[in-house]
Amino acid sequence: MKIKTQWELINLVAVATKAKHFDIYERSLLLALARRINPKKNWTCWPSVETLCEDSCMKKSKFHTTLSNLVERKIVQHERRKLTSSVYSLNTDVLCSFVSDKTLLTKNNDDPFVLFEEDDDEWSPF
Repeated sequence: MKIKTQWELINLVAVATKAKHFDIYERSLLLALARRINPKKNWTCWPSVETLCEDSCMKKSKFHTTLSNLVERKIVQHERRKLTSSVYSLNTDVLCSFVSDKTLLTKNNDDPFVLFEEDDDEWSPF
């Protein structure tokens, strides 16, 4: 799936992390990163650790453990830089692997995180 907008990225993270493969800390951090990622800056972001801790409601020690787990699983790319914030990006291919192959993420006014079947002519929720 080709992600074209930040909204689509946030939606992908929200749907993919509903799976049993993510704990609440991983989901929270991934949503915080997706919210800050800038499509115009090559889909990266560079918030401070303090900002990400605040956005994801966790302490620094839990943040570092959670980030390490997501980097190890190749869901988050993390480039450390000296004297400035690190650069983060999300691996959408890995995130898409947690969503059914026959689904397409789309905006729905009633529920922004509803999956629809791609093959349906009328786009009805399943």
